[in-house]
Amino acid sequence: MTQEESIKCEEEEEELGFFFFIENSLLLGGQLSTHGVLLSKVDAIKSLSIEIGHEVRNQNKLLSEMDSQFDSTTGFLGKTMGRLKILSRGSQTKLLCYMMLFSLFVFFVIYWIIKLR
Repeated sequence: MTQEESIKCEEEEEELGFFFFIENSLLLGGQLSTHGVLLSKVDAIKSLSIEIGHEVRNQNKLLSEMDSQFDSTTGFLGKTMGRLKILSRGSQTKLLCYMMLFSLFVFFVIYWIIKLR
């Protein structure tokens, strides 16, 4: 190989190397921009899942509070019904009649107050 041919080959290799460098840098730039987009999406999903976790904990707390309140209300109503059964068993029908009339009167007064508003 002559010196001119070797110089020509070196120039061709440099041109090919330059084109490979440009092609690789373009591919790498595209991968970096895709990588950045993926990272931002992953961060958004991560923050969303953390917010969902906090919301689930808060909702579970509210549900447990509601459950305890329902349990206490059930106990209160159970005691009241038990007292009414005791009253109805005895010969205190006159007292039961007075209680029913009083409760009807109270409901009528409440209805009347609401109606006047």
